[in-house]
Amino acid sequence: MLDKEQHEDKALASLVAALTAQGYAAAVTARPDQIPDHPLTVDAIVTIDGVDWAVEHSLLSREGRLVPATDEGERALQRPLEKIARQYGCALVVSYQPQTRENSSSYYPAVIELARAAASSGEPCFTSDSFTSVFIAPDSPAGQVALISFQTSTGNPLLSAQICEGIGTALARKFARQLKGAKDAGYPVMLLLDQERRPDSRNGTVWQAAHGSTVLAGIQPVLDRHPGIIDMLWWRPWGGTAVQLLSGTLPPPQGST
Repeated sequence: MLDKEQHEDKALASLVAALTAQGYAAAVTARPDQIPDHPLTVDAIVTIDGVDWAVEHSLLSREGRLVPATDEGERALQRPLEKIARQYGCALVVSYQPQTRENSSSYYPAVIELARAAASSGEPCFTSDSFTSVFIAPDSPAGQVALISFQTSTGNPLLSAQICEGIGTALARKFARQLKGAKDAGYPVMLLLDQERRPDSRNGTVWQAAHGSTVLAGIQPVLDRHPGIIDMLWWRPWGGTAVQLLSGTLPPPQGST
């Protein structure tokens, strides 16, 4: 089984566990995207108290450009900064923002010059973007450089904006295809947002978003463009926390008083 499918299985099991804990009879009863010629293309059918729900799973991934941009940043910065650190007999901690290719030719040389200024003066140096900075690390071996990359290539510090940057386009496609197809076929529809990183992927998730309101704000632009498609929105937080319902309601469990 592919790692992607294993990760989806764990997320769906967490959803079922949350529903079961609330008193519902819940189970994954089909995986349409793994069944040839199935009329639906969603990730799962979850049956809740006898009602079949179409469920689509989506990682809260960071934007796809971030991994290659970070790789390029490391290639552009690591050796020149180590050379500066050796030259001035110090260790450096350098925070930088990964750049798209069109911006990298001017940004990374500026970071190198900022590091030279810090190393020669012995004082920390900053730029006006509020993130790019160079600090001297007095307790680390001379010549050592630690790079800290800002987890967005746009520079927006808001976690909700980083969520939208990361999955907005892909999520909009899911709404227009998988989710709308299930809704048109008469199914109640559920979206499961997953903050847990998939082990086989270099791209991370926006795991710092610790509140459901932040996650909801991050995808609100997509919800606004596709009203009436999903009936419930669930969130699987990072770190093994129980799945949480962010929007929508279920009727009381069968047999409850």
